Amino acid sequence: MISRNVGNDPLVPIDAGRLEAAARKVGLTIAGLAAKAGLQQQTVDAMRRPARPGKLRRCRRSHRDRLAKALGLDTEEASRWLGKEVARLSPRVGYYGGEIYEYPVGEDPSASELARYHLLQRCLRAWGRDRGTRPENLTSATSTAASAPLQHAINQLADALWWRGQLLNPVIVKPVSGRMPAGRPFPVHPVQLDPATQERIECALLTALEGLLEPWLTGQVALREDNVLALGSLYWWQAVPGAKPV
Repeated sequence: MISRNVGNDPLVPIDAGRLEAAARKVGLTIAGLAAKAGLQQQTVDAMRRPARPGKLRRCRRSHRDRLAKALGLDTEEASRWLGKEVARLSPRVGYYGGEIYEYPVGEDPSASELARYHLLQRCLRAWGRDRGTRPENLTSATSTAASAPLQHAINQLADALWWRGQLLNPVIVKPVSGRMPAGRPFPVHPVQLDPATQERIECALLTALEGLLEPWLTGQVALREDNVLALGSLYWWQAVPGAKPV
């Protein structure tokens, strides 16, 4: 994939569509993205122009890395995602009954998915730092299994549906007949919102949660991990200890 080297800064692919879409989703103009990445606007402008058919547009690896960081995606994987060297960003990790499962991320992630990826990567690095785990070992199966409950808890605390389920009475879904078989309760669901509102709230929650965790993320204080895990172990329909269940 690399055509030639310029010292230690090889040329790598850059996908114009992904670059422009990611910038738009995080609220950056091309001029704003260039300024945040410390690059000239004309350099970024050239990257976002589609390449000729059958050709890949390329840029210096350091430039692509700086663009990824400016987009809040400061990992090697995210830089490679901007060049379409990987199809998708790492999925969200869930944890239930001792089993790990994944929420896939699409090839065209939303603004909240980009923000969630960024926050989870920062949390994973902080978690590894506290345990003396080397960054290159954080994605191993052993580390993933150990960090899964925390990743799940962070996901849940940044989930608008979870908060709605905890703060608001759920919606009772009654069948058309208004009757259910004997002994079966009416199903309930958290209050739903339209997708655009849901996306806006998810982004706000992720920004707020990252701000709240910033002292831990930057190594100033320790995380009260037991408290975080206790919250993360609750699902939207479960009451906090001592509260009346739904």
